[in-house]
Amino acid sequence: MSRSGSPSSTTSYATWTRLGTWTLGITGRESMLRSRGRCVNGDVDGRTQVGNHQVMLPRIGFIGCGAFSTSCLYPCLRLLANGLEPYGSEPEAELVACCDLDERLAARNAHAFGFERFYTDHRAMLEKEQLDAVFVVMHPQLQPALAIEVMNSGRNVYIEKSPARTLLEVRAIQDAARRTGRFCQVGFMKRFSEPYVMAKDIAARPEFG
Repeated sequence: MSRSGSPSSTTSYATWTRLGTWTLGITGRESMLRSRGRCVNGDVDGRTQVGNHQVMLPRIGFIGCGAFSTSCLYPCLRLLANGLEPYGSEPEAELVACCDLDERLAARNAHAFGFERFYTDHRAMLEKEQLDAVFVVMHPQLQPALAIEVMNSGRNVYIEKSPARTLLEVRAIQDAARRTGRFCQVGFMKRFSEPYVMAKDIAARPEFG
């Protein structure tokens, strides 16, 4: 999945967030077996009917309402939940709940980006809400413990770069993913960024030297 444009570009982050949302929300075992989603044109056998298709919308939770996530990631999720061009106008995610220790920020983001509920206690959110995946966008010193807690609860998790402060913490995240069978995706989108892919291809050519 390519990414272009400046880091602050909503469309750039939307491309990556779309990939992450579907990877984490749809590839989970329970998500593949469970049919959920916001009813758009009616409900058929518990599945959401969108046009002539039956789809499963990944149910998303979000921990962290800071400046970076609010400016770069929340807008992408709002687009995905309400239809994202040029990928199509149909919803691709259900925004269930967001969380922040600062209630004012949690309430702000829930209202601004269309989350159904907000929390100031992430454990309460994990306990009460039916979620397929959770975004954890915090300082690297906070992300490892939260990511592991999310995976221990049976959900897939997305974290931002840098994922942790130390290699030991990264190994702990990796071990938790293997132990729980959950996915942990780190937002290293530059690995898929079109300029980097082009540079790699150019460097691999014999004439490059």
